[in-house]
Amino acid sequence: MFDPPDPRFGAVETYDAPGAASEMGAGWTRIPFLWAEIQPNGTHEWFSPISDDALALEIAQGRQPVGLVITTPAWATDTGIGPGVPYGLHSGHNDPNNLWANFLRNLVTSYAGRIDSWIIWNEPDVWDAAHPGYTWGGSVEDFLQLQRVAYMTIKESNPGATVIFSGTSYWWDAAFGRDLYFRKYLDALGQDSSAPGNNYYCDAVALHVYFQPDFVYSITATYHQLMREHGFDKPVWIVETNAAPSLDPQMPAPGSQCSVTVEEQAAYIIQAFARGIAGGAGGISVFNMLDTPPGRAANRERVGLVRASGSRR
Repeated sequence: MFDPPDPRFGAVETYDAPGAASEMGAGWTRIPFLWAEIQPNGTHEWFSPISDDALALEIAQGRQPVGLVITTPAWATDTGIGPGVPYGLHSGHNDPNNLWANFLRNLVTSYAGRIDSWIIWNEPDVWDAAHPGYTWGGSVEDFLQLQRVAYMTIKESNPGATVIFSGTSYWWDAAFGRDLYFRKYLDALGQDSSAPGNNYYCDAVALHVYFQPDFVYSITATYHQLMREHGFDKPVWIVETNAAPSLDPQMPAPGSQCSVTVEEQAAYIIQAFARGIAGGAGGISVFNMLDTPPGRAANRERVGLVRASGSRR
């Protein structure tokens, strides 16, 4: 038996190592729902990324599942605008030609009562089209419409659901002297007179911060300040954080961006959790529970708390 988990602390994709997640005390987890893999060829298909049994086990072990909705299948992509942008996006959320709204309505209704929190997209601030993490080719205004349609559709489909603005990385802009994507989004949101009456189209904001514990505190505080400058404030969820151990003697990762030992990874997680909560984070989660298999994600570093072999770092 394990103590009840703390709902503030979690790990991404805990269902890959549920026993270790329970022993760790993870209170929530992120589950990716890739539209391009759920309906790769059309609306007649539906391939769930997690089995009903695996989801039931997560819930039974006390973890809150949070769905991440991302990627648009080729058949639904408006290539005239850019990658990721669905056909019909700028029509009303109740317009049958709005493919994004149609997909979300089916998804959220199917999981209501099991998954009641949804993150809309992932790192739209990745601006380099050659990078494997690049998923959004539309403008900031297009992304505002994606969030607007998602919020209206999800709230109508499951009124008790929590809708979370996309996790942004901060450094994709800050490291290159660019204006922050989140600031540009908030500026666009400020031009929408309907936003205040619709809860600014989100219940919380996601954030991704890695490697430096002090930045976990300061960037979280910055996001709160940016929202306050635009007339509102929302909880910030640090959905991804970690210091990937490139110097793991069992699985070294040469060429990683930072030199980190497994001991430093462990110390980082404790410090990051403490600084994140101190900075105003409502929840914080480690990316990832288990090493990501090659070819499954953009991040090739040894990110798991549990190695692919099942041994623990």
